[in-house]
Amino acid sequence: GADPDGDSVSNLLEYFFSLDPVKPDTRVEPFFYLTEEAGNSFMVLQFTKLTAPEDLNFLVQSTGSMTDWVEQLDLTTETTDHGDGTATVVVKVPVQKASSLFQFLRLKITNE
Repeated sequence: GADPDGDSVSNLLEYFFSLDPVKPDTRVEPFFYLTEEAGNSFMVLQFTKLTAPEDLNFLVQSTGSMTDWVEQLDLTTETTDHGDGTATVVVKVPVQKASSLFQFLRLKITNE
């Protein structure tokens, strides 16, 4: 997609993540990290997004091979509205210890 500021972030992603499409961005989102709660491990994606765009959706996909991506349905999502038109979203996905040596996640943004 278009990238007028040349920061390698498409306008669709700049819009979704509430970034300025004509100013190169230094903030990289989403943030990925691991956490543990009650003896269970989770991969976490955290990002800030606009609250208003009804035409944009996101889904989390996972894979063990980097080739066969599938929608991740076993997840929890927490959203904190900041009252300024943005919200922080935290998505937690359980670590699948038995399924693969590696587990990868990606955030897919769609304008549907």
